Amino acid sequence: MEKSSFKPDSTRLSMMIATILLVYAATQFIRQPENQISLQLPGFFFSVSINFRDFIWFGVAVLAAAGMDWLLIDYPDLNPRQRIQHWLLPALTAWVIGVPLYALPAGAAWWLVYILGGLLLILVFWGEFYTITPREGSRQIAAIGLTGMSYALFVVLTAGLRFSLTRLYLVVPAVVLTSGLITLRSLYLYTRGGWYYNWSVAVALLMGQLAIGFHYLPLNAIQYGLLLVGFLYGSISLAGRASMHKIIRSDLFEPAAAVVIAVFLAFLMG
Repeated sequence: MEKSSFKPDSTRLSMMIATILLVYAATQFIRQPENQISLQLPGFFFSVSINFRDFIWFGVAVLAAAGMDWLLIDYPDLNPRQRIQHWLLPALTAWVIGVPLYALPAGAAWWLVYILGGLLLILVFWGEFYTITPREGSRQIAAIGLTGMSYALFVVLTAGLRFSLTRLYLVVPAVVLTSGLITLRSLYLYTRGGWYYNWSVAVALLMGQLAIGFHYLPLNAIQYGLLLVGFLYGSISLAGRASMHKIIRSDLFEPAAAVVIAVFLAFLMG
């Protein structure tokens, strides 16, 4: 692939976005009641809700990952195993956008999220594609943009879960999985090629604990999302520095500032 022609195939990109948006639109007409799976254990009653939307969003995530692979399949320097890393954020984006779309009733707010979600999907696909560009400047801009969009997605997800009053046993796995994937991808971009699974697991577990603690505080949806993303940013920033060198005092300033700013913004939103 020549440097001058390095860009995603517009036909493939249009087909992917159109298909995903069509699935989002169709969910407004498919509203299945929840099914309860209950199990009585000694001294404990366990009940899980199975919703049709869970299968839809899983399918959309798989569709987005397959679409990203389709965009990259003609790139000569990438083998199938190397393309897997580029599936993570598109799949996560497609899944996260579906959370508020399903929770919101049909109206102006739904259409706003629908349109912005489509634009965000396009940006994520473009950003992932340009992280492998031969041009160093474009690659750095794409990496910064993808990292920023990851944090925005995390706010949308956590705020959407809070707004829809999702049960805690469903919130925690969603927060743990999402924060772990964002950490894994962000550290890869930050270190330019390093997979730090240990730090990703550590950050994911920390965010799960924070999600539990904040769940019982009188926070609205925006406050909940801001607090969690502040701690996520601080944790990833600290993990990135720790993966490169031994932590020194100056390395603590940025993570601490992120948490303080998140707390301040959450206070203003109260």
